[in-house]
Amino acid sequence: MKRSPSYHRVICVFAFTACWMFVFQTPANSQSVTWQILPFYTDTDWSGSHGSPATTNGNVISLTGQPVRTLQTFSGPLRISYDVVLSARASTDGNIQFLFVPTNLPTDKVHPSFQLSMSYINNGTDVLQAYNLLANVTDVRVWGPTPFGVSAGTVYHNIIDVTAGGNITWIINNVTNVIPSNITIPFAQYQLELQGWQPDGPTWTVSNFAVVPEPSVAILVAASLAVLLGWRRKQHNFNIAGQ
Repeated sequence: MKRSPSYHRVICVFAFTACWMFVFQTPANSQSVTWQILPFYTDTDWSGSHGSPATTNGNVISLTGQPVRTLQTFSGPLRISYDVVLSARASTDGNIQFLFVPTNLPTDKVHPSFQLSMSYINNGTDVLQAYNLLANVTDVRVWGPTPFGVSAGTVYHNIIDVTAGGNITWIINNVTNVIPSNITIPFAQYQLELQGWQPDGPTWTVSNFAVVPEPSVAILVAASLAVLLGWRRKQHNFNIAGQ
């Protein structure tokens, strides 16, 4: 059966789109991240130990109560990936917090921000949760608790996919958690932050941190069409020259 010219054009568009998706999602396109070591937050009511400053050599980060924040600013769509290991379940409970904070938030503040939390609870059930930390210094859980076992010494590979609209998919060791679509990061641009809790408790070690921007489908299709039209123009000119 003979295919129409329009059919072949559609096939070419999808082929070029697939190629562009492959190119844009390779690790070579990841954005570099520089961490700044922050003091303990002053806008919390925690009266216990403040732990110790984080340490990092650029790739490996040791978190013992106090946070780190990227110097860079990001916006979706993007994919964030990193590995995290808990040294021991030495406290009654503890967690590793991943935060999206608005740009230019003072370095000793955590409100407002959006937080993803992986928690172990020695007298209960380990969980994943998400919180909106509001500007009036209140914390509102917006997702979870979702049971998720946390073992000391285990490497947890995290992938956080963020859409242009701020929707989140959180994948940990191939377990996918789709946070409901009505829950979004409330900032168009943000810096990224990590904190290990509790102070004077175990250490959370983060490594292999990467951020890869992901172009939207509209951008990919537009790019594919531009390439396709250029190819068709060259083919047309070639046919004229050969007549």
